[in-house]
Amino acid sequence: RNAVVHGVEPPEERRAAGKRERGRVRVEASGGGGRVRLRVSDDGRGVDPALVERAARSRGLAGEGERMTEERALRLIFRPGFTTAARASESSGRGVGLDVVERAVEDAGGEVRVRSRRGEGSTFELNLPARLALTRALFVRDGGRLYCVDSAHVLDVREAGVSEVERRGREEFVRPGVGDEVMRLVRLRELLGRDEGTKDAGGGDGGVAEGGKMTLVVTNAAGRGATGAEGASAAGGRVAVAVEAVEGRGEILVRGLGRHAGRWRGVAGATELRDGTVALLLDLQRLLE
Repeated sequence: RNAVVHGVEPPEERRAAGKRERGRVRVEASGGGGRVRLRVSDDGRGVDPALVERAARSRGLAGEGERMTEERALRLIFRPGFTTAARASESSGRGVGLDVVERAVEDAGGEVRVRSRRGEGSTFELNLPARLALTRALFVRDGGRLYCVDSAHVLDVREAGVSEVERRGREEFVRPGVGDEVMRLVRLRELLGRDEGTKDAGGGDGGVAEGGKMTLVVTNAAGRGATGAEGASAAGGRVAVAVEAVEGRGEILVRGLGRHAGRWRGVAGATELRDGTVALLLDLQRLLE
C-alpha cells in the first residue's frame, strides 16, 4: 500500500521523468539459513528528504535549520503518526503503518531494512527468523566449539599456508594457490568478537593449524567488494573465512531464536546435534557486514 500510494507517481509525472506510465511494484519472498525475507520494491519517486523535512517540521519532529539527510528521512518515516500525505484517504494519511510493521517484525526477532534512490524507487525488506527450517549446513569448529554455516553461502573450502597471507594496512589478503584470485582474509574468531590474544579452547591459534596451514571457508561478502587487492574484485568480493577445522556437511533442523534473534546479529538460529549438544547457525554475510 505504501509503495502504491507514496511511491508510484501519477502518469504525467512518470512521463516527464522518462518512465512508462504504469508503475511497477514487485513483491518477493525467499528463505534460507533459518530466515525468511520478504521484499517489496517499486520504481517510483523514492523517499524525498525535502518532503519528509516539511512534514517533520509541521509535526515538531525537526527543528529549523536542521539538515535532512536521506538516512535521517528514512528513519523518520517509521515514527508513529508520521505521514507525508496532505490529507487522509482510504489508503493513507493517518500515519499508522510503518511503525506498526517495524514493531511487529522486531517482536518476532526480525528487522526492517529500507533502501531508496530519489527518482528511482524504494525497497523495503522484512527479514524474519523461521520457526523451523531444514537446511544443508557445513560444520566448522572454532574456539573449541562447533558451528553450522548455511551451505548456500559456502562457495568453496580451501587450505592455505601462512606464507600465502599478506597484510595490507589493517586488512589481510590470501591467495590459496597458484592461479587463484586474491581474497580478503577474515578469521572467524574476529567475526565472533573473541579475544585475539588468547589461544582457542581447542588449541588452535586464530585458524592456524599445525604445520602453518589454515582452513578457509570461501563466501561472498554481502554487498561489498574487496578493498583494493589486485584482482580481488573480479569475483564479486569473495572472502576467505579462516576456521580451525571443517567437520563435514549435513542436513539440520534449525530452530529460530524468536524475539531474541534481533539481539544477536549474524546468528540465524540453533540446532540440536546427534550428541545432544546445541550448535549455532551462523549467517556469514551478516557477520561480515
